[in-house]
Amino acid sequence: MPTNKEIRDQFLIVATEYRLSPATVYRYRRWIRKFLQYHDGIALEHVELHEIDDFIESLSHLSESTRHQARNALTFIFERVLKKDLHTSLVRPKRPSYFSSFKRWMLKGS
Repeated sequence: MPTNKEIRDQFLIVATEYRLSPATVYRYRRWIRKFLQYHDGIALEHVELHEIDDFIESLSHLSESTRHQARNALTFIFERVLKKDLHTSLVRPKRPSYFSSFKRWMLKGS
């Protein structure tokens, strides 16, 4: 069973194969680190889907694009590096509801 350090090394190899930009690699590594901190350093091999969903839902105070970036980072590490199929099951970040209330407000004024 690989350690988190071995997974991190494998991540860098796979990221190079996929030609991710250095900025993307940096951000993905930060999201993986934040995910591990959120779950008190859990071994990535033992992560279950609900733990990923919990982490993404904990980011609800952040913008939608930021949450998507976190989701994409975790999807990359689990699907491309650890070869786990998660993509179809992960929770997609929801759009804030203020857009619909703004739309209703605009329609009321017409």
